[in-house]
Amino acid sequence: MTQQNLQQAYSRQNWQTWLADIFGSQVQFETQAETIDIDRDNIKSVQRFASVNLADGKNLAVFDIETHADVQIARNRVGLRKLVDKYIDHARYHGILAFYHCSETADSRRLS
Repeated sequence: MTQQNLQQAYSRQNWQTWLADIFGSQVQFETQAETIDIDRDNIKSVQRFASVNLADGKNLAVFDIETHADVQIARNRVGLRKLVDKYIDHARYHGILAFYHCSETADSRRLS
């Protein structure tokens, strides 16, 4: 995936390509993304669309998190990180890659 692709508006397909380029066969994409219910006013949706099986036996979940337009993604790092912290259980997932974006403000996105 080129740097130009990373600078485009958020597209799950672009990020799936990026994940496959980096993790190769270690990344497993879901045929149907798992919707995760989070009761937060500033979040539109959370979906787990992939997982990564690392060489050391640990696993990462990959989340697609869409926020409402009033959320300043670049300035709200701690609050957004706390949304997904509880899904790190060290049994199933040892960490999370989260793609935060807002469809209403195309240039607002972040990978954590």
